[in-house]
Amino acid sequence: MDAKSVRSNLSEVTAQLARNEEEHEVLVSLVRGYEGWLRLNPDPQPPTQMIALFEPDRKNPGSQPKGSRSMRGAVLQVLKDARGETLHGREILARAIALGAATDAKNPLGAVDLMAHSLKRSHPVFKVGPRLWRWDASLEKRDGAPM
Repeated sequence: MDAKSVRSNLSEVTAQLARNEEEHEVLVSLVRGYEGWLRLNPDPQPPTQMIALFEPDRKNPGSQPKGSRSMRGAVLQVLKDARGETLHGREILARAIALGAATDAKNPLGAVDLMAHSLKRSHPVFKVGPRLWRWDASLEKRDGAPM
């Protein structure tokens, strides 16, 4: 290879990278738009699992089904998927339940706060206000491993 062909390849790859970055920005904007629309237009009937979480069976408290994944893992996934958007504990809880997590905590929002706080030690999770949490991907290692 000579310098001329390397420069030509470099400019071509740079142009492709710019197109990919623009497409990425558009897709992220779409995701944020859809998530915003869903927040503004919630389902009129909450999911059954959410009802079970907030209204436990008083006659048989041990009969509540557990989620298909851990609440801590779901909270981590929700924060990552938010792509740097600040989320309130209620939103994190709702999204975690939608991912299949469940909790029988007396104070589910407190449990979410506790889990997010514990994630701060090993992940780029930040508390930005009362019950407000954010993931900062710029501080995440490139290979996807925790900090």
